[in-house]
Amino acid sequence: MIARELDFQTVDDLGHAFSNGRIADGEKLEIIVNEIGPWIEYQSMIRSCAGYEKIADDRIQFSGLTVFRANLLSNDRYWNCGDTKDIGFIISNKNGAVDESDVYRTSFLLDAEHCAVRAGFSRQTAKELIGAIRELEDNIYAHSGKSASGLIAYQRIERHFSFVVRDLGIGILASLRTCPVYQDLVDHGEALRLALETGTSRYGPETGHGFGFRQLWLGLANHQGNLRFRTGNYSLQINDAGPSLKSARLAQKPPISGFLASIDCSPT
Repeated sequence: MIARELDFQTVDDLGHAFSNGRIADGEKLEIIVNEIGPWIEYQSMIRSCAGYEKIADDRIQFSGLTVFRANLLSNDRYWNCGDTKDIGFIISNKNGAVDESDVYRTSFLLDAEHCAVRAGFSRQTAKELIGAIRELEDNIYAHSGKSASGLIAYQRIERHFSFVVRDLGIGILASLRTCPVYQDLVDHGEALRLALETGTSRYGPETGHGFGFRQLWLGLANHQGNLRFRTGNYSLQINDAGPSLKSARLAQKPPISGFLASIDCSPT
């Protein structure tokens, strides 16, 4: 049996193997899961494409993050690992809007903030990181068209704080195309790049929307952030700070439904 760690390169390789039918003829794989980002993206990918899940079940044996994976796959709405609370997740509500009175959401965000502090961030920076989670959470309800599919998760590994915000909705391209300004847009990669620019929104460039996302990713990149955004058949990765998207790497990937942001930061 071939053993391999589940990182983003492995997710990409598995997706290409699924789509090309190659994995069905290969040896059984043991995939070791240590980080939530690649695991949640992998799960989003196989749920997005007919046939991927069966192939994966037949050929892949997973190990690592056992309790996290089991609770996530059981469709529990809210979970953390107990005493340390160094990892946890919450599923978005079915009301179609952020619910500030949701006690599970409040507990989840507090747990995530305390986790960021334990990773070495100041209390103020930890609050800013939770603010980024809130900003991405808002996008689930405002743009996905399938808000009940939203998932937010966090994890601390030593001096790294990671979080993932994902939905299985219509994706950035379809969302932008609801605006007449972007109705001729046909490429997921271009849609993803535009969404990270200042002033891009399905509400149109003159409405005052779409100005928070660029500041969000710039702020995260300044915390030694590794950022990966996925929609459709593209990813965009940012691994250092800068005043523009020149440092970003846009690449074609196996298709995925909705939008996913996977962020890993560490204190300076």
